Amino acid sequence: MLGSSGRGIYLAEWARYANGDGDRQYFSTDASSGRRQMLLVKALTGKSREFATEIKKDFAPSQDLIDIAQSTPNVQVRNTSALSQEFRPGSLVRAAEGDTTPTTRGKSTLKDLAYICVCVCAFQMMFDSVHAGLHCPGRAGDGDNSSKMYVVYKNESCYPEYLVTYQKVTEIKVSVVDLDEMTKTEHCWCLAEHLLFRTLVDAYANKLATQGRAINRAQLLFTLNDNPLDSNKSLSANGLVDGVRVIATVVINICVIDDITKVEHAMTLKPSASFNRLVDLYAKHRSLNKSQLLFKNNGNSVDLDPGKSLAQNGLSGSSRVVATVVVNIYICMVNAKSKDEVVYFRLNPSTRFDVLVEAYAKRCSLDKAWLLFTIQRAHQSIQLDHSKSLTENGLFENARVLATVGKITIRFRDNGSQNFRHIKACPAAAFDIVAQAYANSRQVDPAQLIFKLNGAELDRGKSVAENGIGKGAEVSEVSVSISGAGLDNNGAKT
Repeated sequence: MLGSSGRGIYLAEWARYANGDGDRQYFSTDASSGRRQMLLVKALTGKSREFATEIKKDFAPSQDLIDIAQSTPNVQVRNTSALSQEFRPGSLVRAAEGDTTPTTRGKSTLKDLAYICVCVCAFQMMFDSVHAGLHCPGRAGDGDNSSKMYVVYKNESCYPEYLVTYQKVTEIKVSVVDLDEMTKTEHCWCLAEHLLFRTLVDAYANKLATQGRAINRAQLLFTLNDNPLDSNKSLSANGLVDGVRVIATVVINICVIDDITKVEHAMTLKPSASFNRLVDLYAKHRSLNKSQLLFKNNGNSVDLDPGKSLAQNGLSGSSRVVATVVVNIYICMVNAKSKDEVVYFRLNPSTRFDVLVEAYAKRCSLDKAWLLFTIQRAHQSIQLDHSKSLTENGLFENARVLATVGKITIRFRDNGSQNFRHIKACPAAAFDIVAQAYANSRQVDPAQLIFKLNGAELDRGKSVAENGIGKGAEVSEVSVSISGAGLDNNGAKT
């Protein structure tokens, strides 16, 4: 092309030159994507003549590349590639006007003769290229997207090595809102939209570190409109635009390990999430009924409570949980009186016994308050705890549970007398109900009564059986003390 230094091949030092300016552009554009292209060229520039911002459009390489600084009126440094091989560096060559037959004898004097000094390196006798600039794409001199230039004048001096496709960078403002701070702290960055989202993750983690909140990057969850963002995608690919607000939450990375196959499944949840949420997700992943799953902390083998949060279960950071798939067991419920009314239930061993109580009461159309459940173990009758699981109550496959239906009679002795009152109650009934019935029979306020069994005060918040009152048809003697104004020793109103 014809430019500021004549006709040659013009190469910019800086890639920004390819973007052009208001007067000229040097790139290929894909209008649909805004992508641009430029050539990266390798060039042999050799020794360059410095032109700075000088303009010489009539530049002639054959004349203007001569190194004038090394020339005098009688001695000129130029390319000697065309000279005969008989000339040797440092020899004096006779070049009298009209004499075209040089001699190497060197016998003449220097008077009236012109001499040519032949240099050791022939390619240093002339410049090989021009180095100029700064120049803009559309005009001479410094300005938008300007660059220094190299100009070479032989095609063989350069060749294209790469075709580079690039895209204009657009910066967007991104705000990260910290939900774990009571003040909902907001941090802002201006980033190029083509950068990977992990760049923002690193910036946010470093910001927290400077505030004394060193957090593992793996524990950070970023969401936009409740959708998690991918660290391996760019900001734009994650749907982030200028002015967007991203939510940052510290999370727990949980690895659930199958107790049998040892296959691991990773999940990310907030510390405040219910453990039951983890149970639901894992059950869905395994296509199992969640009642078939038992979970233990891998570190201490402690059973995890689905009703508590992850944090309340002691899970934090990166935790490992062991999941055991259990097989439902059969429980045989036997009517303790008739011995022939048998009901089978198939339940998970982790099921609370109270669920079985509810199911049995509904099946038999009974009030569960009148039911007492026991199991025979080592020739002893052991009452089962409604708040514990089947396993914790010692119930396994085909366990036989005795269900006592009906009431027992409790004999109350009035304080300070030999008079007795008999109250019928279910062993599973709360003792407070029995105490109310006794107080009504004496027409006294139950709050003014103290009940004792064998000298120990009874707990009205527990059941009759839990207080140790009555086993089967046996009647326990209960002493009653009455205190307070308005009552005599016999409990009669005064």
